Amino acid sequence: MRFVIIFLFLVQLTNSVFAQKSLNAIRIDKQINVDGILEESYWSIADKATDFIQRSPEPGGRPSQQTEVAVLYNDAYIYIGAWLYDDRPDGILTELTSRDHGGNSDRFTVYFDTYNDDLNAYEFSVSAAGVQSDARISPGSFDRNWDVGWYSDVSITDEGWFVEIEIPLSVLRFPDTEVQHWGTNFRRIIKRDNESVYWDEINPKVSGFVNQFGNMSGIKKIKTPLRLSITPYVSTYINRHTNPETNISQTFTNVRGGLDIQYGINDAFTLNMMLIPDFGQVISDNNVLNLGPYEVYNEERRQFFTEGTELFDKAGIFYSRRIGGRPIGFDNVEDQLREGEEIVRNPVESRIINATKITGRTRSGLGIGFLNAITNKSYATVKDSSGVEREIQTAPLVNYNVIVLDQSLKNNSFVSFTNTNVTRGGIYYDANVSAANFKVADKSNTYAVGGTAVLSHRYDFPEEGNDTGFNTNFWLGKTSGNFLYRLRHRLESDNYNPNDMGFIRSPNDHSTSVSLEYVEYDPFSKFLNFDAEVQVNYSRLYNPNVFTGINIESSVRATFTNFLTTRIWYEFSPVERKNFDETRTFGRFVLYPTYHSTGISMYTDSRKRFRISGWAYYALTSEAQRNSMSVSLAPRVRVNDRLSLSTSITGRNSSNSVGYVYSDEDEINFGVRDIRTITNVFTTKFSFTKDMDIYLRMRHYWSSAQYNEYLKLEENGRLGPTDYNSSHDVNYNAFNVDMVYRWIFSPASEFSIVWKSSALNNNDIVDYNYPNNFVNSFDAPRDNSISFKVLYYLDYLMLTRLKKSRM
Repeated sequence: MRFVIIFLFLVQLTNSVFAQKSLNAIRIDKQINVDGILEESYWSIADKATDFIQRSPEPGGRPSQQTEVAVLYNDAYIYIGAWLYDDRPDGILTELTSRDHGGNSDRFTVYFDTYNDDLNAYEFSVSAAGVQSDARISPGSFDRNWDVGWYSDVSITDEGWFVEIEIPLSVLRFPDTEVQHWGTNFRRIIKRDNESVYWDEINPKVSGFVNQFGNMSGIKKIKTPLRLSITPYVSTYINRHTNPETNISQTFTNVRGGLDIQYGINDAFTLNMMLIPDFGQVISDNNVLNLGPYEVYNEERRQFFTEGTELFDKAGIFYSRRIGGRPIGFDNVEDQLREGEEIVRNPVESRIINATKITGRTRSGLGIGFLNAITNKSYATVKDSSGVEREIQTAPLVNYNVIVLDQSLKNNSFVSFTNTNVTRGGIYYDANVSAANFKVADKSNTYAVGGTAVLSHRYDFPEEGNDTGFNTNFWLGKTSGNFLYRLRHRLESDNYNPNDMGFIRSPNDHSTSVSLEYVEYDPFSKFLNFDAEVQVNYSRLYNPNVFTGINIESSVRATFTNFLTTRIWYEFSPVERKNFDETRTFGRFVLYPTYHSTGISMYTDSRKRFRISGWAYYALTSEAQRNSMSVSLAPRVRVNDRLSLSTSITGRNSSNSVGYVYSDEDEINFGVRDIRTITNVFTTKFSFTKDMDIYLRMRHYWSSAQYNEYLKLEENGRLGPTDYNSSHDVNYNAFNVDMVYRWIFSPASEFSIVWKSSALNNNDIVDYNYPNNFVNSFDAPRDNSISFKVLYYLDYLMLTRLKKSRM
């Protein structure tokens, strides 16, 4: 309540009214031939969107080139025509990329806010090379994994380049009213000048994006067509496991089939059901050596769980990698082994049987999301000395469920409720998490207050019975203008745990932070833009209520007129910090000394054939021999408009790092260690056409930890001598290859061939010779997989169109 009172004193309400442009869409009675030429007579009589305004590099400035856009529609499609005039047509950039990737190319984009709620929108984009991109936009999210079937074509002449787009009404959601009122905007990127222009101005000083769209009128008497699509798939896998140490190889093959169904329940809601899914072709995770107390976060790459899931991520309690993730009893198999038994197989993933989601938004702005997924039972296979095998269950049948209610409010505001539930069969516990979050801004969208309150509950938790925890996070601040600030307060109980379907590294937090930022958006002197920020963080534990630390962060970022961007930051802690997580024991802490750290990052102009980005970081504690240094360089070469090569090399060296190694009933032991890590990633892509490309990614990761001495944790948090002297040295290598050939032979339909290769080598012999580590990765047990997959998108509207074309 105190925060709200303070906020009310700070807020200066205004009655500012932002003038919005308006465009009239024209109804036609025929279908446009989408060829990028714009020769139909309808285009000449259509209302034109003109007078575009720069967003960058000079916000509010006049564009260097003339742009005109018109919108037509009939009962089945929305058509967009764009005249992108250019007095230097030979300077139009046309790099070929894979779908949904920008590249070094001019680009045209159209946005539709079909419910006119100033929060959510669709994006459809075409490059001058004809490459498509689409996305769903919601507050804080650009979901580029959203892919639908639509048509476009481009042409380039002496006058410039021209775009023609046909979007089926079946891929849009809009209210069931006779007269439509949509928010809309258009963007053009003139890549050679790094110039971005919008029809209705996008002012960087104003918080929000969709709320700055213009208006589109004239769309009347359209009905939501039958939105039904089926995408069946068939895939074949050839998997080979090779162990050079035993000289044994095993080959497995399997054929999979399934389908994805999308059905428009009504004008607002869509059902998406996935039956017998196949995620075997997703890019490999980045394996790392984890010596810390926290779980490693892996990015979600499975399309069903990345596409159209912006509602489910609203409260921050949904981590979709839990679905089909590691079985709950995976780590307990060794404890159930009988004498003479060994583990033969222990799957690290659970098999998803099906998944269903329903999403949509009503005319009143209420967004509703429902997701349900079921994973099958998992078993480990063990074998005794006589060769007899048996199975040990590692996971029961599990049901995952998410429900979201999200109400859009005026002034780029919202309030929402999210609930996640995990129900497990058998002796395993169940879990439930509920969250409410909100954001409320003033009329001018200058000041805002927001927050989240979460309650987690585990039923029949083995160690403690029912287990309940909570998390609250409230903030207020100034969100628009040159000068910005934010005050945040978090309170999180020690038994808060959303990790059955969410992700947090550690609970038990009582912290406050304040940040101040100044941003200069307009060019001045040698700068295109500039910002400086300082933040102070004060931390305590919730239980016990003790001080844990304070740190101050500051940074300066600038983009120069040559489009070089650099950032410099500095952070320090003026007092010793109490770390309660590293000890792995509740109530015990280790004292870490004060520290100073500084770093710099930079990246050069992306238009150049050769581009380099990188960063460097150095940290020094008050104990002079304990320091850490990291350096990363990432050069990229664009050979031509089809081929590009890039690599990223990152090295880290931590001297005399202190971390947990072992504990028993008598003492907790720490080790003083030197950690060296090198990560090398090489990628290349070649585009045959705008619909066909090949991509290669190779990653080698090496990390070693060599322990110099061992210490025991004293009651006061300091470290003292110990007799403990076991070896914990580790030398870790991970090598992955992902090669993907993809051909989009029809809208939303594709054929792909994927080769994946992975090897892990983990031992206790530290070798600081990096070439040796790289070579030794090839001697480790290796898994190779080659897969072929065909998926075909069948849409009711497309089938109707095909039938008419043959009549």
